[in-house]
Amino acid sequence: MWANDGRGSPGPTLDEWDINVGAGTGTLINSFAVPNTAAQGGGPGGIAILGSTIYYGVSNSGDVFKTDASGTDLGVAFATWLPGISAITTDGTDLYLAATGNSALTENVYRYTLGGSLLNTISLAPTAIGGPFTVGRTGLEILGDGSFVANQGNDEGPYNRYDASGNLLTTGFLSGTDDFGFSGVAFDGTDYFVGNVEDVPSIFRAFDASGALVKEISLTGCPGPNQLCEFADLAVAPASVPEPNGLVWLLVALASGLGALRDRGFGAAVQNKLS
Repeated sequence: MWANDGRGSPGPTLDEWDINVGAGTGTLINSFAVPNTAAQGGGPGGIAILGSTIYYGVSNSGDVFKTDASGTDLGVAFATWLPGISAITTDGTDLYLAATGNSALTENVYRYTLGGSLLNTISLAPTAIGGPFTVGRTGLEILGDGSFVANQGNDEGPYNRYDASGNLLTTGFLSGTDDFGFSGVAFDGTDYFVGNVEDVPSIFRAFDASGALVKEISLTGCPGPNQLCEFADLAVAPASVPEPNGLVWLLVALASGLGALRDRGFGAAVQNKLS
């Protein structure tokens, strides 16, 4: 799992975490400062993973930046007219952005192509007391059915569930005893993971697909002495598909060859000869 983390100078940093839900542990295995100089020094913002590309934003720029797992600067994916980007999620094709810096924008989700064309704007109805907030949502996830899980502002829980049109489905879908600090959300197909900037030391919380709290994830790798990270948005890297080994390719080739012989009537010819 990846996080856009406000710590470091120049920050923010992009962190890769190895999470073991069963053991309740998370280990920092990769971390680097955002590589684009235009993003350095900005507040932590959104992050999404698509293929081998990491898309990220900061709270004081409308640009969507690109990098990879080695921290190579891949430039600007596209520019938006938003004052800042607090969260990013993807459906595997397009990017969905949450804005920060203007309370007239922060209840919306903006759908962009990877080339930067704005496709549509979806309003997620405010449900938190005091909303909408000037500082935007720091947690946004799109699910396979097009629905959203999102919080209501900067480090403001709980997380609600919305349909693809932005209608509220479930209030307090992901909640806990200290919702105020909830920041970032990612779903790996089994569990949701949520950060919390008020936790000392920093932890992740894992929730199952129905929204029930499963476990608190202890983290190794946040700066001492208090082991604190400043998580904003979270993202789960897609699972890689292993290359077939040689035996698999051989079986595929044999199956294809037999199919071709069958199509040419070879099997029927053999049958006639035997009879």
